[in-house]
Amino acid sequence: MIDINSPREKNTKNFIDLIIKRDAHIDSRIFLTHISKDNFGFISKDEINPKKKIILIPKKLLISKNNFKSFLLKDKSISYDEELISSYFSLLPKYEFFKKNNFLFLNESNIKKCLNFFKIDSPIKKSIENLFKTFNELQSDIDKYIFLLYRTRSFNVNNQPYLVPLLDFANFNFSTRGYFIETNTVYFNSEKKLKKNDEIFQSYNLNVDPIKFFLNYCFYPENYSNLTFYENQIILNISKDIASKIDTKYWNINNNQTISNKNSVSFYNCEIPLIISLMFDSLFKNKNSKLKVISNFIMLVKNQFNDSEIKLFLENKSENKILIDFAKSINLYISNLDKILINLHKQ
Repeated sequence: MIDINSPREKNTKNFIDLIIKRDAHIDSRIFLTHISKDNFGFISKDEINPKKKIILIPKKLLISKNNFKSFLLKDKSISYDEELISSYFSLLPKYEFFKKNNFLFLNESNIKKCLNFFKIDSPIKKSIENLFKTFNELQSDIDKYIFLLYRTRSFNVNNQPYLVPLLDFANFNFSTRGYFIETNTVYFNSEKKLKKNDEIFQSYNLNVDPIKFFLNYCFYPENYSNLTFYENQIILNISKDIASKIDTKYWNINNNQTISNKNSVSFYNCEIPLIISLMFDSLFKNKNSKLKVISNFIMLVKNQFNDSEIKLFLENKSENKILIDFAKSINLYISNLDKILINLHKQ
């Protein structure tokens, strides 16, 4: 079994040379380097025009959970590229890094503090409690390490999570574009011209919200102005006369005189998406009635937070950066709700 806490020689040149031999592409005008003690990033050596593929990874180099676990356990019963995974692994954070920096390793006292940011019946609070439960049920450090690596670094390719060596070293910025998937490759290009010494950023996981984003990656997602409600998260009580008007293309009809959204609804940049009109136009012909129902739902979501607890915590200037970033992510979520309400009443 490979030691997930052992010191590693972080040789970026060897890794880059090896992955290029495996048919990956990295533009010669960018280089991989340490951005901070525990973090790498890409820097441009020269100007690069937009829409040029600067990082490209063949799908054959993507690493599944099974292959990565087999590598860590030194299990040779399945086939995987041991040389590439070993070189890539040398650049990854140690398990100890996660134990010091990940939300899921908070002690009981701090877990209680973070849950106090929510009211008792908060759906988000319940989802966080379930997340802790799922993580703590993992039996081994290896399983927890894999869970955290794939939670913080994996890319969704063909509806499966994969580690994508090289591409995952590009750091996050909400205002940039994400990765693209072709038949045989995953690639990234910049949508704007890069200047010499610019860091190269990418965006990812934009179909969530600031709280879910933080819970995945454990850093404060500055300027993250999207918010998504997944299937069955928008729940409305309805009268019998409205029930007959429901468009089942957009709504699920439940047994308790409620309906819920059949599709995910994403508010990108807090703008009101077209699907909201399509969903509610079949229920309410009166614009004011429609606005009232949507506004009431948004307020219901907003009311699940203990604003005073969050404000008091941030004013007391805790030294726990994980909790500070979590509280700031909640504030950003609330701010996004307020912006959605403003945009809703502009219509």
